[in-house]
Amino acid sequence: MSFTLEKVSLYGQLGWASDDLNFGLGAGGGYTLRQGIYIGGIADYWFGTSQTVTPIPGAEMSATAHGFDLFAVGGYDFGMTPKLVLRPYAGIGVFFASGEACTTTPTSPTETCVSTSGSKGAGTLGGQVLYDVGSLFVGGGLRFILVSGDVAVAMNAAAGGTF
Repeated sequence: MSFTLEKVSLYGQLGWASDDLNFGLGAGGGYTLRQGIYIGGIADYWFGTSQTVTPIPGAEMSATAHGFDLFAVGGYDFGMTPKLVLRPYAGIGVFFASGEACTTTPTSPTETCVSTSGSKGAGTLGGQVLYDVGSLFVGGGLRFILVSGDVAVAMNAAAGGTF
């Protein structure tokens, strides 16, 4: 028996992911049915990366990129003890990415920038460990984010509550 059965769980999370996604903030939530089946969703904002180079004196080139994901997930809540839950899950969703590249040259005081953005279908596979500390819970997670043949590994710490 787990502390999440027949309850809504909502949480916030801080994380880090590979493939230049870097630091991220996220939220998730869902409902655990009496049978232990979990149905929910996850959303993350990844701060990504930025880089600036000075190829010649007075010239500068910079690039930034960040992303946002949104997943519908399904899994199962294993009540390891009444206060400890192991939740493996899988999900499908979308990954949005945007970036900007800017250039300044010594001959022009104006910065020239080009922006781009796009979205692709994505999948996720992972799990969470949740520990009940009264009306709140804390935990952590590990998951894979799959987008167009690329795989990022994401780790996070989470805190939330059940209602």
